[in-house]
Amino acid sequence: AEATAAVHALDAAAAAAPALALVHAGPTPRQRVKPESMFDPNDPQIKQDLVRMIMQWCEDEGYYATMQTIQDEANVKLAELEQQDALMLRLRKCILDGDWAEADRCARASFRNYKPLLFAVYRQQFLELIAVQEVQKALAVLGKRLKPLEAHARSQAEFKDLCYLLTCKNVQDGIASWEGVSAERELLAEHFQTVLDLDDRAGDARTENKAGNGAVATGSLSVGAAISAPPPSVAVRPTAASSMRRVPERRLLSLLRQSYAYQVEFSPFHPRAHAARERESAMAVSSLLDDYQCPMLPNSLRATLWGHSADVKAIAYIGREGTYAASGGSDNTVRIWDCRDGGRLHATLEGHTARVWSVSAGPSGRLLVSSGGEGAVRLWTSGEGGTSESPRAAGRGLSGSGPDFRCAHDLGDRRHGAVYSAAVSDSERACVTGGYDRKVRVFDLAAGCAVSTLSGHESAVTSATFNQAGNLVISGSKDCKVRFWDVRSGLCIKALSSPLIGEVSCIALAGNGLSLVVCSRNNANRLWDMRMAKALVTFKGHHNTHANFVRARFGPKDETVLGGSEDGCVYLWGAQSGAVLHRLRGHEGVVYDTDWSERASQLASCSHDGTVRLWMWEPDASYDCVD
Repeated sequence: AEATAAVHALDAAAAAAPALALVHAGPTPRQRVKPESMFDPNDPQIKQDLVRMIMQWCEDEGYYATMQTIQDEANVKLAELEQQDALMLRLRKCILDGDWAEADRCARASFRNYKPLLFAVYRQQFLELIAVQEVQKALAVLGKRLKPLEAHARSQAEFKDLCYLLTCKNVQDGIASWEGVSAERELLAEHFQTVLDLDDRAGDARTENKAGNGAVATGSLSVGAAISAPPPSVAVRPTAASSMRRVPERRLLSLLRQSYAYQVEFSPFHPRAHAARERESAMAVSSLLDDYQCPMLPNSLRATLWGHSADVKAIAYIGREGTYAASGGSDNTVRIWDCRDGGRLHATLEGHTARVWSVSAGPSGRLLVSSGGEGAVRLWTSGEGGTSESPRAAGRGLSGSGPDFRCAHDLGDRRHGAVYSAAVSDSERACVTGGYDRKVRVFDLAAGCAVSTLSGHESAVTSATFNQAGNLVISGSKDCKVRFWDVRSGLCIKALSSPLIGEVSCIALAGNGLSLVVCSRNNANRLWDMRMAKALVTFKGHHNTHANFVRARFGPKDETVLGGSEDGCVYLWGAQSGAVLHRLRGHEGVVYDTDWSERASQLASCSHDGTVRLWMWEPDASYDCVD
């Protein structure tokens, strides 16, 4: 009802405004609400509600013994609160009726540090006696009751001020704020309620800190201030009626889902922006121990890098920082790009005599491997230790600072034909290649020679990679199979063979090693579960039927999959739902390859148009989603 009223109010305001105000220039900004302002965690009613929701969850999940223990402790606590409420009502009645002796007994029974409160009680009695000119009785209260409690007065001069009142005709002569007997009694009762709440909170804090071997200041330090300060809003204690109220079904889980839905809703990008992605939002949270962190999906072109004289087949970031990237193309060169700011060409690595099919860099950023159509597999190293085989193999540097790659080894053999794929292990000790001769080869990078040749594919091997540990090689081929090889023994330990796979153009392994993306020349990329050898999700919407090597990789936090397409777009899919989250437009030809830098939050793509493009997230840019 409130939302409907707000909409009607906005419509009325828009109708009354000038015509220019009717132009909608984007989503209405919504101010975030501070979570700590929602409720007071020390409110007894809130505490009781939390206990009851926890008990309900324990019962739903079968933790009956735990539920019974919590219920017993909660009942004891509730009984204590009810007893305190009864004493407080009795104390309030005594103060309002002027029964000071009974108020003395109730204060001693209700409060841990009662002496400052007794001083306030007898101060009230003394002032009332002064107001009716009962000087002798007032003097007796001053000497017998207030004098022993002088150390607990609000200030050192307060007792002397009370003594001065014995010489006055009325209370207003000494205390200008005096409002009369009834008003002062009501104010004193409200202050007692405030002090009781402070006393309870101090006791809870002592209990919590004792459990944590910590120290906490006692509540007595604030009692005097609470007596003199204006009464704050008093927390309402749980009543019998509130205790009998039924807890809605699965209330705790409902509140948790609402809180995470709020985090997803206000994130810069969230999967609920499109109807086809409803399942993605349901899988957005995998742990309740962390706040939801939405991946910043790139949605805007940052830079277009020119330098290749022909189409660009491969792109890879150098190292984890995402500062530099390497690309290989049909102009027989590997080019190093500085991806900072607007991006620029850093160096050109020459030496290949045919198109470069693949580039791969180690995580340290000091090692790079490229493979070409002539059968060469070149190992490039940056810094000391890299020697140039020939003048043509040296890197032509175009900028002063940055990596200086030199060709350390040529690992390939021209007799084997084109090498379509080369990948460096995370340890940077080995490299795996696959090519036209249907063989998968593992190289020792330190020795610069092949240590293992894996045979089994019936057609050209188009992609090969290591797992994170480096003891497993995964390869894909035009024979429509994906094979898993044990590096030590050289044996094929598993093979994925399904009519769904088709001719494999690329494979990519997730960072956790549990999921594998397989790209096929049938307009479909698929996510496979490594443990069950089962296809989980199919990614569609792109085009991959004619070009041999349109590749896909995992994107931000492995929650998305990034891939090229023959329609010139970069596609971003939800890894769990398979829905198209976004399309990046800008290339004028087939997008062959993409790579994502987690630390730089930047995507790089290469295309048949001869360019490398850098993409980033911009808050003002929109998302292009398709069914």
